[in-house]
Amino acid sequence: MLFGLIGEHLGHSFSREIHGRLSSDPYELCELRPDELEGFLRRRDFRGVNVTIPYKQAVIPYLDELGESARGAGAVNTIVNRDGKLYGYNTDYYGFIAMAKHAGADFGGARVVILGAGGAAKAVRAAALAMGASDVVNAVRTVRAPGQLPIGDPSTFDGCNILVNATPVGMYPRWQEAPVRLEELLPRMELRAVLDCIYNPLSTPLVIDAISGRAVPTGTSLRSSLPLRGPLPFTRPRAVMVPVGTALPEMAPVVSAGGLYMLVAQAVKARELFVGESIPDEVTQREYERLLRTKRNIVLCGMPSCGKSTIGKALADATGRRFEDSDSVVELQAGMTIPEIFSREGEEGFRIRETAALESLAPEQGLVIATGGGMPLRPQNLRLMHHNGIICFLRRDLPLLRPGGGRPLSSNRSALEHLYEHRLPLYMAAADVVIDNNGPILETLSKLLELC
Repeated sequence: MLFGLIGEHLGHSFSREIHGRLSSDPYELCELRPDELEGFLRRRDFRGVNVTIPYKQAVIPYLDELGESARGAGAVNTIVNRDGKLYGYNTDYYGFIAMAKHAGADFGGARVVILGAGGAAKAVRAAALAMGASDVVNAVRTVRAPGQLPIGDPSTFDGCNILVNATPVGMYPRWQEAPVRLEELLPRMELRAVLDCIYNPLSTPLVIDAISGRAVPTGTSLRSSLPLRGPLPFTRPRAVMVPVGTALPEMAPVVSAGGLYMLVAQAVKARELFVGESIPDEVTQREYERLLRTKRNIVLCGMPSCGKSTIGKALADATGRRFEDSDSVVELQAGMTIPEIFSREGEEGFRIRETAALESLAPEQGLVIATGGGMPLRPQNLRLMHHNGIICFLRRDLPLLRPGGGRPLSSNRSALEHLYEHRLPLYMAAADVVIDNNGPILETLSKLLELC
């Protein structure tokens, strides 16, 4: 092996894709059982490797020297073989600092609670202190060392300004799990930021809780129009802390971010260590934006007959993505047509099946998904789609919509008009981006292509 990644389970990794764009050197994924780790390291048959769960601390006894980042973090995620000697570094440390800065998280004087105490958590702890945090604790299931507090004790989170998940909880394939219930802990906190080191899914349940408004139980949650960094033509909902009586201009958003930027930044740093050459900062931003565009799903919502399937298929053909129609998935799973489902189970039965279909699509990445017209009716559906997707409302004017087409709730013009009046505010509230679809299909398609 020349370069690569070692760990126990690597099916979720994006590392080969990232390193493949940083260099033409071969980069391999090498899954190792615990009993194979020692032999691999003693053979030293590689030039440089990255290290992931669960070996970030286990590799240390086999190394000849630790860099400052690894000593400070007490964990290693990058090993470089120089003339037969193994040098260990921690690029998670640099990656987390880059992610925090990119997200706009202010660690100055902050009380930071890190979920977990493993290798990633150690790097986060060192980085948080380097960025000016005044108090850093680890919330763990079993307290074993100073600076650790029980994750099950709500008082652990008193006065928390920045919450960081450095555990694997919430990572694919357990993508619907969360390490803590944020809405229950929020009254004890004074949150500035919620950061998650997990990058698959792109937004974990913890991140979604922080940006959806569920994380603000005693005030008001607003959808901000703050654009994300970079040339990404959409906005993302953000939860903002709104004490009762606070004037709107004084509100400040709670920063929230998943670990994709951290992943790219640490990979760039690792590549620098592998070859001993510096890489410009703009490469990190460029590769982050490219990876985000590649991995996220384009989720189309809107009224029946607004063009979701037609536009979705055209977009999939233009980008090489797979197209999925959630209504088709419902019918496949049910073994019935949608009119038959409505006839036998009613609208509520259909909605339950619709959510199940969306749940089967949500953990996948890089799809174009056309959703049923009623998708935004259930908040759970929006949550599912936001794990890996950007929700695009295809807005088509009412006179251009057509009733019928086997759609039970819009079988005639009067029913369609009533449905439009009821659902338009729901589509607007659900959407990350609104795209006009009243003109030629190529105009709509060009706008969507900017997101891919």
